[in-house]
Amino acid sequence: MAQISRKNMLLISSYPPRQCGIATFTQDLARAINKRYGPHAEICAIDENGSRKYGKIVKMQISEGNLESYSSAVKEINSDDTIKIVNIQHEFGLFGGETGECFLAFLKAITKPIVTTFHTVIPNPNDNLKETVRTISDISQAVVVMNKQSVNILKREYKVNPKKIFYIPHGIPQAPFESSEKYKEELGYKDRFILSTFGLINKNKGIEYVIKAIPEIIKDHPEVIYLVIGKTHPEVKKKEGESYRKFLKKEVKKLNLQKNVVFLNKYFPLEKLISLLQATDVYIFSSIDKNQSVSGTLSYALGLGKAVISTRTEYSRHILNKDNGILVDAENPDQIARSVLKLMSDRKAFKALSVQAYKNSRDMIWPNVAQDYFKLYLKISKIKNGKNRFPELNFDHIFRLTDKFGIIQHATYSKPNKEFGYSSDDVARALIACLMHFRKNPEEKIKELINIYFNFLLYARRKDGSFCNIISISKQRDDTSEGDVFGRIIWALGYASSFPNPVQSKSLKLFKHSIENISSYKSPRSLSFAITGIYYYLKQYKDEKIKDIFSKLSDRLLETFLITSKLDWTWFEEALTYSNSKMPEALFMAYDILKDEKYLLAAESSLKFLDSVTFLKNYYNPIGQKKWYFKGGERCWFDQQPEDACSAVQAKITAYKITKNTKHLKDALKAFNWFLGKNALKQMVYDEVTGGCCDGLEKKGLNLNQGAESTLSYLLARLLFEEKDVKKAVSKLS
Repeated sequence: MAQISRKNMLLISSYPPRQCGIATFTQDLARAINKRYGPHAEICAIDENGSRKYGKIVKMQISEGNLESYSSAVKEINSDDTIKIVNIQHEFGLFGGETGECFLAFLKAITKPIVTTFHTVIPNPNDNLKETVRTISDISQAVVVMNKQSVNILKREYKVNPKKIFYIPHGIPQAPFESSEKYKEELGYKDRFILSTFGLINKNKGIEYVIKAIPEIIKDHPEVIYLVIGKTHPEVKKKEGESYRKFLKKEVKKLNLQKNVVFLNKYFPLEKLISLLQATDVYIFSSIDKNQSVSGTLSYALGLGKAVISTRTEYSRHILNKDNGILVDAENPDQIARSVLKLMSDRKAFKALSVQAYKNSRDMIWPNVAQDYFKLYLKISKIKNGKNRFPELNFDHIFRLTDKFGIIQHATYSKPNKEFGYSSDDVARALIACLMHFRKNPEEKIKELINIYFNFLLYARRKDGSFCNIISISKQRDDTSEGDVFGRIIWALGYASSFPNPVQSKSLKLFKHSIENISSYKSPRSLSFAITGIYYYLKQYKDEKIKDIFSKLSDRLLETFLITSKLDWTWFEEALTYSNSKMPEALFMAYDILKDEKYLLAAESSLKFLDSVTFLKNYYNPIGQKKWYFKGGERCWFDQQPEDACSAVQAKITAYKITKNTKHLKDALKAFNWFLGKNALKQMVYDEVTGGCCDGLEKKGLNLNQGAESTLSYLLARLLFEEKDVKKAVSKLS
């Protein structure tokens, strides 16, 4: 989509290459905002002396504790019209001065709207601390905290205006849920059971208490190894050197644990850190600071689906429950040991803990957090509402699901699940998606997929011209004959026939042989899928015989609508179920080919009715598949499916192309953004890392499996915005 070239946001914080958790947090937040919304965010880096070398994203530097440096920065901020909002990442001690007096003077002088993100909220504050936090909050238009306990503390103990307080979770990397075994092997820890702790090392980590728990654990499990990942915190090292690490190593030697405790004394880049965490079986957060209000390390571990044992802190009590973690007392090696042994003896409970850790943390992935911050920025400032940038096209998961025969229909998380074999329905979708991409990018690897999918459809075709739907992994055909499957295959073959591609001539032949069988199917969806395929064929070929079939099918669909439609229910059936948008779309196509207003009137009235049910003010909200929506009953809100979001995008773009009504194009964008987190759960459904798409939106969270239908639904919707005329029209939208 169109980008906003002006820089609207300034994030004031420490920043890499400075090594600290807030620097990493700010880098990840800025990257997520800029990736999703265009190059909006720049950085004002807080530095020890203001002389560190940074990348281009750093607009200015402040030397902590240097009043002149703060004064210079505030003049630049206030005079720069491109800066519309300032977001300060606040941590006590970060901004220099014993009481932060330079920072408070700086804050008071800024004339732009301010959001302050508190990385620490200390309960039971003394008067000086209470006054400092309240002053910062009074000056700020909004304050952000990362756990809900902190919201209550700010309200109750600091008397901060509740309307100013916003909860936005700590961000985490988006990574697949995977077994630790392959990562262990890569790291040289095959057949070991890995415990780990990571982060910049300091005394508050309480690592010695984990070390003291190891002897009890290895009595029965000598395969256990504890990885202490990370270097000593730079500020701690300045004051204390490596005294704490030396103490820990002495403990290891005293307990004869050299084979069971390993120190990885390095500040690891994110990719390597994720690999180490992926290799971990149980993550141990052993902080002795009960007031710790946020932890990036604990957040990361949960986000990667690790079973977690944690001491009780403000943050761990907020983010953990009996389903996704185990809480223990601080400084208590016995409780740590018992908890580890319990998980090792009960692998079912261990697995359940890991699954819930992953599932419950999906709202924390950086794309979701960036969306929350951007929404807040819009609320309190005059930044431009930048157009969403589309994720790059990614066929990785399609390749992962596809073998030499077809595309596996189901997945367990992102891993193909071969138990249920293949579906002709999905293969037809896959053929369309690959052809859409091939039309603009004729890559050899996509050509291979096209041939695989076409050959599958040949295999699925019976002697009577029908197609089976399910084929087992052993290539056994089922005996079903579903109208939807037949219609979708006609759609795929009609599209494949309409432009030069590796299977055009073969598709044309199969299309003409198969089209005669369509008369036996009556379902409005089956008709709509078939009409779509014939539409693409007729846009390319003048064929009166096929046009006559198209006309009869269109009339049959229209007749279904006219029989069922009433003033309060202008629809084709007595229920709204799945792929609802395809029926109005088919009538738009009928109008485009046959030029009869009756199709257009029915298309617009039925789509308007569907819009009234599924398009809310701020997001698209498809019918839940669990119970659907029957006339006179209550609509089902959850178990929303990617297929419906895809159908809405397709129908709206078709309606826009035919009517030139930009409302339809705007609606198409709204429906597509369902995949990107603008939905009832405010969570990304599409996985940018795997290239897969979650199987649905359930009441309590995402269905994390990434099957073929869901992934192809995302791709089919995404590919429409690559079309030249659509891309041009989107760029012109305000």
